[in-house]
Formats: sequence, structure tokens, C-alpha cells
Amino acid sequence: MKATSLLPSLASAACLAALALFVAACETESAGGSSLSVSPSSATLGLDQSLTLKASGGETYAWSLADGSIGHLSGTSGGVVVYTATTVGTNQIVTVSTGAATSGGSPTNSTASVGSVVNVVIKQQ
Repeated sequence: MKATSLLPSLASAACLAALALFVAACETESAGGSSLSVSPSSATLGLDQSLTLKASGGETYAWSLADGSIGHLSGTSGGVVVYTATTVGTNQIVTVSTGAATSGGSPTNSTASVGSVVNVVIKQQ
């Protein structure tokens, strides 16, 4: 039984690792040609504490959680969201920005995406 109960955890970890690699590879340039910035880049919270996250350097922003069971976001889009910790653990908040791509400062007919990961540790108070 232990082997079966570990499979979802291993699958989740593998997906998260793949997403982190994708995001790390895309992190240097944003949709508009400038760097995507998310602040803060990491945080330690107590139970039921909140963290305001701000993104800049892109056009539109989409937010998601690696583990929705230990915290929640106030929304999934926009330049500012609030993360609230609900259970002890470690979570990752993923931000993706999509917008018009540029080449040499001139707009192209395509779109570009970049991402950022914020690590959050939730501790017992």
C-alpha cells in the first residue's frame, strides 16, 4: 500500500520539477522584452498569515499554486494577489506573464511567455 500512496506524490514532484525547469529557462525575458519581476521572491509565514505578491515587467499575469491544499490565492490573474497559508508545509507560487513579443524593440505578430516561482515555507507559530 505504501508504494501506491507514494505514486501521486512522486508524480506531483516530477510535474513540479518539470515546471520549475521550464520557468527557470524562461525567466530572463518577459513578454515585452524586459525582465519579469515578482516580489517577494520567497517568504516564511505562520498559519493563517497572508503574503501580498506583486508582479511587474509583463502585460498580463496568471498565478497558480503547486499545492492548493496548504494555502490559497485571492485570485488567479492580475498584477497583485494575496496568498494565505492554511497548513504547515512548503508551497510554490507560480506566476506566468504573457504578452506581445518584441524583436529589437519592435512588436512582432507573436506572443511570448515567461514565468517566476516564489517559494513559501509555512511554519507552526
